[in-house]
Amino acid sequence: MSKKIIPKWRGIVRKGILEIFKRDAFVEYVKTFENKNVELIVKKESRIRSLEQNAYYWGCVIKLLCESTGDISDDMNNHLAQKFLKKVTPSGILTFRNPENLEPMEFEEYLAEIRPWASAPTEQGGMSVFIPLPNEVDYSEYL
Repeated sequence: MSKKIIPKWRGIVRKGILEIFKRDAFVEYVKTFENKNVELIVKKESRIRSLEQNAYYWGCVIKLLCESTGDISDDMNNHLAQKFLKKVTPSGILTFRNPENLEPMEFEEYLAEIRPWASAPTEQGGMSVFIPLPNEVDYSEYL
């Protein structure tokens, strides 16, 4: 079963009035909910990784590691989060941050940890998989 894609709409509040970016597309989307109850959430926009970072991650990093291990992409994504995004709560509970929620600089730091680990020999706990830098590979098909 595939997940339904729910678009996000962005805007800006000026003098107490919400201005929706791409308003015409927003209005057309809202029309699809005629006579239905809806939920509207307004919150401060979060800075998450860019489309280019996302494309590089899935189209290069995850793809190369999966080709080497035979894992599926979601499993590899979870494995990397568990390895590099560990966090212990004040009460001592081990949790893992979700890579999707990293801000651009945090995501770059995450990638900077993955690349040397991936390229290290397996005898040293690595994967023996070279991960090129974003400017060294074409991952545009994932944009």
